[in-house]
Amino acid sequence: MAATKNKNATPTKRITPHASTPRSESITRPLGFSRYAAKGFGTLYLVHNEGGLAFIEFDLEPAVRLVGRRQEIECPAPLKAALDRYFRGEDERFEDVALDISGTDFQRRVWEELRRIPYGEVISYGELAERVGAPTATRAVGNANSKNPVPILIPCHRVVAVGMRIGGYTGGVRRKVDLLRLEGLQVDGDRVRRKSPGLFDQR
Repeated sequence: MAATKNKNATPTKRITPHASTPRSESITRPLGFSRYAAKGFGTLYLVHNEGGLAFIEFDLEPAVRLVGRRQEIECPAPLKAALDRYFRGEDERFEDVALDISGTDFQRRVWEELRRIPYGEVISYGELAERVGAPTATRAVGNANSKNPVPILIPCHRVVAVGMRIGGYTGGVRRKVDLLRLEGLQVDGDRVRRKSPGLFDQR
């Protein structure tokens, strides 16, 4: 059963930022990668820097390219516990998971705003652009969304396209649908239903 939601809560900002760099160069102090088997969802490949989680990949090979096949480690207990709660359908905000990620200032603004979208809710790209103070930069916001290095923990799956259409997802549309349904949203065909209509649904 999902935990009580506090919609006004601001996530703990345990993010070690870097300037924007190529993916391989952002793994500056690699510890290795770990696997997390999410029941009914598949395996996540988690890439770790010394400062925290750096990437989540949906396939093994990208993780191996980043840190090397021999550098497989155990999934850190706090991260595993948080993922367990999330995939049980609980309102897990991943506030206690340290992140060590790379991005431009604009990308980090978008990612921080993504973390403020409550569990079980969605917004449009237009609304996200409004929230980061760039209402005419919907395309740039969408690009920052697609560059999110740690999907699920930074919940880019909670952003949908014009008219509440499901839109794309780096892990594939099927995974996006599964995540939204896990959080209690209804997906009919290529459209998402949310609990209350939003001002920016047509953007």
